[in-house]
Amino acid sequence: MTETRSPSDAVGLAALEAEATALHAAVTAGDEAAIRHVTMLDHAPPSPSSFTMGDAKAAIAAEYGFESWHHLRTEVGTTMVRANDLHRWFGAHLNNQAWDVIAEGPVPEEMPETEKESFLYSAFASAWHWRQIGDAANAARGEHLISRVATCVGDTVTALRHARRCLELVDTHPEVMSEWDAPFAHEALARALAAVGDKEAALGHLELARTLTAGIDDEGDRAVLEAEFNTEPWFGLQAT
Repeated sequence: MTETRSPSDAVGLAALEAEATALHAAVTAGDEAAIRHVTMLDHAPPSPSSFTMGDAKAAIAAEYGFESWHHLRTEVGTTMVRANDLHRWFGAHLNNQAWDVIAEGPVPEEMPETEKESFLYSAFASAWHWRQIGDAANAARGEHLISRVATCVGDTVTALRHARRCLELVDTHPEVMSEWDAPFAHEALARALAAVGDKEAALGHLELARTLTAGIDDEGDRAVLEAEFNTEPWFGLQAT
């Protein structure tokens, strides 16, 4: 007896299409294992010479416990929409929590490590949720967020690693970035480099961040970035 699988076992609609294509190719090629598999699902052996893509899709639907390919597609599509909504909500909610920490500047040294870790985990979690539904720009902004929170809680190694990853994504995927992504990336890297004591490199990235900010057309975006240059910690770097 064949157990049905959950649609969540598949990556999504593209994965289901790929499964059906692979099954169709195997059966029409006379693959005995594929023929046995379809026979168990349909309770009748398929004819390799007349097995169509529609037959393959019907077999895949049956494997997932649905009466037709249409019903399977509808369920998976609905599930994906619900999942995307959840990813978007959690990503935004955790992002806002993390920025609340950033706005307050360095956390007190006497703050328990568990609380510092909680702040950092919120940034990691936000970045993960946005990666599930976003593009390289969302990924870069997630890396920026992790770096900034790590800087605030004193985890300089994490801050530097993720600031570099942020800039790498911005440089590699300029086609999906907004005007403010590049200056934000250089700002985070300047801050992280200052945190580890590399003041010369930090000043170079800070100067570039300021130059890029001055070239932003949108006044609101420019003001947000300029405000960040005045937000601690800067670890003695002349940021104002």
